[in-house]
Amino acid sequence: APAGAFALQVFAAPVGQRAPLEASIARLTRAGIEPWAREVEIPGKGTWIRLQVGGFDTRDSARKRAIAWKAAGAIEGFVVVRSSVGQKGADESADHGNAVPNQLHPGEKP
Repeated sequence: APAGAFALQVFAAPVGQRAPLEASIARLTRAGIEPWAREVEIPGKGTWIRLQVGGFDTRDSARKRAIAWKAAGAIEGFVVVRSSVGQKGADESADHGNAVPNQLHPGEKP
């Protein structure tokens, strides 16, 4: 994953949902965007997978890039998060201003 304090979480779902995960990866790859995935254990919900992209220096630069990618159809939605590269629980300060549709719900932090 690229260096940078912020990333875009573009997919989050229970681990067993392989088809939507693979569709998201394919869409990103076609757009020339290299995602990375990580599994997290969520108390009471089980194991989830988070798909992230980017490596942005600021929250604003991440949001601006996400808006452009969304307009181009590369992503359906996003959450700006602190980069999870090498950090456990790094995205606790997520900005849910434009949550990933059908995967995240308001107030949820998978």
